[in-house]
Amino acid sequence: MESVVTREDRSGSSAADGGAAAPFSVALIDDHPVFTGALASVLTGQPDVSAVWTAAGLDEGRRLLRREQPDLAVVDVRLDRDDGLTLVRELPGLSPSTRAVVLTAHPQPAIVRRARSLGAVAVLPKGTGLPELMDALRAVVAGETPEFEATADADEHSLTWRETEVLQLLADGRDPQQVARLLGLSTHTVRDHIRSVREKLGVQTVLAAVVEGSRLGVVEVHVR
Repeated sequence: MESVVTREDRSGSSAADGGAAAPFSVALIDDHPVFTGALASVLTGQPDVSAVWTAAGLDEGRRLLRREQPDLAVVDVRLDRDDGLTLVRELPGLSPSTRAVVLTAHPQPAIVRRARSLGAVAVLPKGTGLPELMDALRAVVAGETPEFEATADADEHSLTWRETEVLQLLADGRDPQQVARLLGLSTHTVRDHIRSVREKLGVQTVLAAVVEGSRLGVVEVHVR
């Protein structure tokens, strides 16, 4: 069920406070309710944040973005068993003027590269402090690209974005037939991608590929 936890309209607050910054709206799309609720509460206390909405899943996020057209979408890399970066890729069709900021608990270089290749303006660790997070969001609103150093140096394994997408879905517990349906591919094509992934990672099985991909920071594995 879609959850719009908070919305506060402060469209004129910046002018009243001296016009230091234009107000902006934020959609938080994350499946961890404690984290999302805390961050939404903090954001609504910022004088230049005009509105905050939240959603907990992929479909909820799509509806929210299509309906509200926020200035920023702050999206978790993982949404339960779904790939949060799917929303980043779909964003131009859902809310063309919205800029995407991706949050991840594991900001390895491969995840950063994939998020940016799909259109994310910034990728931030979930442990980012509030002052740094607000600076980053304000920078994105101003048209800038915040930078940060990834926490690990993954080996260059030359996986394509499609191979990475397939591997992430396998890490989520999908089988090749399910991956094929989700990506609109044939099962034969998916199996070709899996074979290529195994060869590039130097492993023999899908499980070993997921384990190695997680070690390198290519995919995230969530135990629930």
